[in-house]
Amino acid sequence: MSLSRRDFLRYGMAAASTAVASGAIDLSPVEAAATSLRIKEAKAFPGVCPYCAVGCAQLIYVKDGKIVDIEGDPDAPHTEGALCPKGSSTYQLSLNERRITKCLYRAPGATTWEEKPLDWMMAEIAQRVKKTRDASFVEKVRVGARDVTVNRCESIAWLGSSVLDNEENYLIAKLARGLGLVNLENSARLCHSATVPALGATFGRGAMTTNLIDVQHADVIMPTSNWAECHPVSYKWVMKAKERGAKIIHVDPRFTRTSATADIWVPIRSAPTSCSSAA
Repeated sequence: MSLSRRDFLRYGMAAASTAVASGAIDLSPVEAAATSLRIKEAKAFPGVCPYCAVGCAQLIYVKDGKIVDIEGDPDAPHTEGALCPKGSSTYQLSLNERRITKCLYRAPGATTWEEKPLDWMMAEIAQRVKKTRDASFVEKVRVGARDVTVNRCESIAWLGSSVLDNEENYLIAKLARGLGLVNLENSARLCHSATVPALGATFGRGAMTTNLIDVQHADVIMPTSNWAECHPVSYKWVMKAKERGAKIIHVDPRFTRTSATADIWVPIRSAPTSCSSAA
């Protein structure tokens, strides 16, 4: 007898439905578990995963003032409710016995940490920033035959992360420049050191010119990183493109999971970032 996969699933579902209807399968344990779910009577708050820049939307369930569960938001168009392993584990960021919940301070030269109040920590940081700024502030510099007002502080640096949102970056830049800091940097400058000039020259704009969902309509996709593992949720759109016939060309010295999905793997020789970007 020849039985296709589709027929097997259809007959199997019909048999299971018959068994449930006749009482041959007891669903009471499943029903009991459903009524005891930890999200029952919990209120869902929208949130965003704090890890990579894909920005997966989350639903954070709160009950009695405590987080009881975190899951993907199915209404998010670019993720469709999916979360990668890191996003799925964000629940442990709030509820984890190893999480440090008190301010710890280790004095210069000390080998142990001591607990300090949050107000003390904030005041100490503010005092040290002011002391360093006052001691190293440059009001004027000599340029040729005249003094030029610069009002800058060269002894303090501020480094931003790629997971900061636009509002956080704006406030950080405003505060840092208000202090006169000139050593103000963000990791995105390295991440996009190649993409900005390439997009600017090609499309006239250095920022992203499309959204992740549109990747599914591409005919050729050329990742130059381990996209499948670094940003697995967004890589689903690459796989949707592959399903409709798109070709994936992976340029990477390493063979990774991205390489495994590619039609062509180009293992170029390892080189400094500038050389790789130029290549």
